[in-house]
Amino acid sequence: DAGQSEYSLPADLRGTLGYQAGTGATADTWSYTSRDGASVKFEEATGNAGHDDRAPLGRLVAKEDLNGNGVSISYVSSTSSDRISDVSDIRNAGRKLTFGYDGNGQIQTITKQHTGGSVPGSWTYGYTAIGSNRHLTSVTHAPTGVVGDASVAYTYAYYGQTGSASMSTAFAGLLESAEMPNGDLTEFEYYPNRRLFATTEYSVVPGGTDETVAHTSTQTYNLFRGRTTATDSKGTSTTMAFNEEGLLEGVLHEDGPISRIE
Repeated sequence: DAGQSEYSLPADLRGTLGYQAGTGATADTWSYTSRDGASVKFEEATGNAGHDDRAPLGRLVAKEDLNGNGVSISYVSSTSSDRISDVSDIRNAGRKLTFGYDGNGQIQTITKQHTGGSVPGSWTYGYTAIGSNRHLTSVTHAPTGVVGDASVAYTYAYYGQTGSASMSTAFAGLLESAEMPNGDLTEFEYYPNRRLFATTEYSVVPGGTDETVAHTSTQTYNLFRGRTTATDSKGTSTTMAFNEEGLLEGVLHEDGPISRIE
């Protein structure tokens, strides 16, 4: 930024910046086109959608490749919202994803639409309030008659929510369990400082029986040395080393190999 709402392209980038002034209800737009012809376009919204550190609000409105394939993005409000309402195929506007929101501004539905207006299915999201936060509790896919497209449901439970096995406020809001569509279940336990202690995975035995197989893994921490060790149900340990900034810098396997990350 040169102080005059201008932008100078860094020397290591090889592309073209563009600007198109808005007219009437059309917002100002900025674009960047790379050397391979791919481009992204942004527009300036008049408000900041409640984000005081983001005024004016910039929104991505299109992404396109050299051959004209890409998506366009529209928003709930044409002036100030940062909530996406539709993501449409540039070449076929009838092919799109539509997003719906609940009263708290969280995604409630995502609906797929094909050419001609047919709706092959949708995803619905459920939430629960624990304290001042809202947590995802379910993700459900409801098909509309497409052959081979079955209903799918993921469910999540949290410590501190109604019906939880533990109502301890010390763990309130931490994930207690996650269940997959096939019935596989993972449960989570924590240390008093809210760090993960153990995960137990219950896998459904194939063949239509109600049998499950459980595998538990545990976590231990050495905060002074920046080490986290995970031990699986067979007793095999893997130690991860982190630097002072909390970034992973190496993995030590029990059988000897060390993976270093730079």
